[in-house]
Amino acid sequence: MKNTHKKFELKNYKAPSFWQDKLDLTFRLFETHTEVEAISHCRFNADDWSWPSPLELSGEHLELLSVEINGKTWTQFKKEDNHLHIQDTPKEFTLKIVTKILPSENKSMVGLYETNGLYCTQCESEGFRKITYFTDRPDNMAIYSTRIEADKKKFPYLLSNGNLIESGDLKDNRHFALWQDPFKKPSYLFALVAGDLDMIENHFITKSGKKVTLQVYANRGRKERCYHAMNSLKWSMKWDEERFNLEYDLDLFMIVAVDDFNFGAMENKGLNIYNSMAALADEKTADDQMFSRITSIVGHEYFHNWSGNRVTCRDWFQISLKEGLTVFRDQEFTSDLFSRPVQRLDDVTALRERQFPEDAGPNAHPVRPESAFAIENFYTFTIYQKGAELIRMIQTIIGSDNFNKGIAKYFELYDGQAVTTEEFVHAMEVASGFDLKHFRLWYSQAGTPIVDVQGSYNSEAKTYTLNFKQHTPPTPGQDKKLPLHIPVNVGLLSSEGKDLLPATVLQLTKSEQSFEFKNISQTPLPSLFRDFSAPVKFNFEYNEKDNLFLLKKDSNLFNRWEAAQRLYEKSILDIYAALEGCSTPTAPTDFILALQNNIENADNDPLFVSRLVQPPSISVLEQSLEIVNPVNLDLARKRFKRFLATELEPTLNEVFVKYKPKDKFEINPRAVGERALMGVALSYLCTLENPRYYEMAYSLSKGKTMTEKSYAISALIQADAKEAKMAVDDFYNEFGTDGVLVNRWISYSAASSNENAHLNLQNIMNNKVFDKNNPNNNTSLWRGIVGGALAAFHQKDGLVYKLLADKVLEIDAYNPSVAARIVNFLENWRKYS
Repeated sequence: MKNTHKKFELKNYKAPSFWQDKLDLTFRLFETHTEVEAISHCRFNADDWSWPSPLELSGEHLELLSVEINGKTWTQFKKEDNHLHIQDTPKEFTLKIVTKILPSENKSMVGLYETNGLYCTQCESEGFRKITYFTDRPDNMAIYSTRIEADKKKFPYLLSNGNLIESGDLKDNRHFALWQDPFKKPSYLFALVAGDLDMIENHFITKSGKKVTLQVYANRGRKERCYHAMNSLKWSMKWDEERFNLEYDLDLFMIVAVDDFNFGAMENKGLNIYNSMAALADEKTADDQMFSRITSIVGHEYFHNWSGNRVTCRDWFQISLKEGLTVFRDQEFTSDLFSRPVQRLDDVTALRERQFPEDAGPNAHPVRPESAFAIENFYTFTIYQKGAELIRMIQTIIGSDNFNKGIAKYFELYDGQAVTTEEFVHAMEVASGFDLKHFRLWYSQAGTPIVDVQGSYNSEAKTYTLNFKQHTPPTPGQDKKLPLHIPVNVGLLSSEGKDLLPATVLQLTKSEQSFEFKNISQTPLPSLFRDFSAPVKFNFEYNEKDNLFLLKKDSNLFNRWEAAQRLYEKSILDIYAALEGCSTPTAPTDFILALQNNIENADNDPLFVSRLVQPPSISVLEQSLEIVNPVNLDLARKRFKRFLATELEPTLNEVFVKYKPKDKFEINPRAVGERALMGVALSYLCTLENPRYYEMAYSLSKGKTMTEKSYAISALIQADAKEAKMAVDDFYNEFGTDGVLVNRWISYSAASSNENAHLNLQNIMNNKVFDKNNPNNNTSLWRGIVGGALAAFHQKDGLVYKLLADKVLEIDAYNPSVAARIVNFLENWRKYS
């Protein structure tokens, strides 16, 4: 297939020829079409262009009805390649464009589209051009007003950005609402929703005393599932005031949950639009992971009000300016709200599972890319999650107090502007006095650095030296790599497990560098990259004894977990090597005993222990292998789990009984941790192929809460128990008509695939509840089989691969962003044998 995308490059950035700095929109919604009237103030950009230059506007799938300049019909224009070139204009003028669009035929879910009687928009990154001709790029910031007219009975709620200025009735049973956003924003932040919805309302008093109205909207019948999002919003607003002194700036903040939505959520100014799966929760319909995810997403989208909306990105190469910073902010928020150590290891796990493979694959790219063929390519774990790690490293290097000053300086200098990552780093330098010139290389250099570390102790001088060597493997388009500025949070442990150093961060800036520590009375054991102080892979010759010691004694909880991860990896890869006919594995007896000790003392921190007793995912394990047999690696991981369960069966039984939910459902670190431990114990017990444990799981699948059902069904599916089908069928009978929860059924059903997996997937897609146009349905299907039935996904006949390829091509024709998300499940295909 010929590539129709044209490569575009950062070095070719040029501001638009005209600024459109004020836009008054009128939407007239009718059953068959929508008429859009756009009146904008245009002024020539003399700083970057020579006169005369045409006004060039973007527009796709639009029927142009009229063009006027200063109230007069204008004919000096031409349309070509999704652009409108308006010629012979004055240097400053009022432009009026009227277009006709067909939202009900818009299956891309980009721009304005209609879904199940609801009008909704998604404009990031280039969706506004499907609404009207405009300078649809992030550096063009304008003041917007929006008037919406529609049938009053069908669309009682008419919502848009900013504050509601006026509303009223029109003839023919229609009505209108007029919205005004007093803050400049780019077109990707425009939003409109019109429909018949349920709504809950609350209020928040800002630290300066302003009363803000908060509203959460959802489909009729889902009001009870809106309260967790409302609570999360209020927590977010309070946290942002306390942590960064950032107040909300409008009179109203709205969240709308929509079933058919391409992304998790969108931070449109004052009117956040959410995928229903990322907003709706109660104990009967959402498990603990979903409650946590919703809190994080609500925080993320709210925090964009400043980091993304008030200060936005100049061009899409700078997308990490808003997303990296805001991911960091939502990580900090959830850390403070729940458990900082657990949030950190969860974030690092996600980074290793998704971003490290990006860095190692054919699509490796820097946090600030230099070129791309499509803007959809910018929505990656590298730009989001690695971008957040860059922000975290800056905080580590300059210190938390200086970092907070830097955030304040950033908004002071650039409020109301569209800027680059360079401006963000500059603000940090101005506020802190630190020179971050070398650090900037992280934004332009792709790949995961590898740091080799060796330690040596001088007993006579009582000094300990750490020798570092760093290198970054070549990535496509970047063969030569330079040394990076890497902060190394380090501890030295005595033989009793005491810290021999105060909190210490080493600044590794050269290819080879040594650091000497004085007055060290004994040979220490280093605890390296505490709290994952940099997104690197490091090598140090820890033996099994060292890792067991760190697991038991390290004062840094992240590095205790990290030591366990190394022990898991060694044990599982030994089993894998045996399956590949290379060696005979040895039983990790001491490691199992260490895990047993942690489980038996889990009352101290059940949430942390629930993470500690889970082995690395296949995605992480395969990174240690050049060529992977994914089926055997999955089998090796399952055999390790069965070995552990065999050794610790009585202990795991006790955990299941002890932490099985009995009392009132609560969302707090202890309650969530206890339920997570119960779920992990059940997952291990079901590997023993004992009918008693299958019955325990099946009984739990009938529990009152979604958390109980989720842990039980997952355990049965992973054990390939016959009760799995019974539980999945029960789930369908209870929730098959629910537009949100049907996605869980799709995922569970796909995860239940074995032989003839391609037929099972086809049957799911043929079910009446599966909507081929729904993004959630499609991603749930493929995430289910990849995450839950790896052997079925990688069947030698290749029929599942072919089905995935066919569906990607089919979906790409009308929704490229969803197609791109699905094809990522084959990101590591070159490694598979």
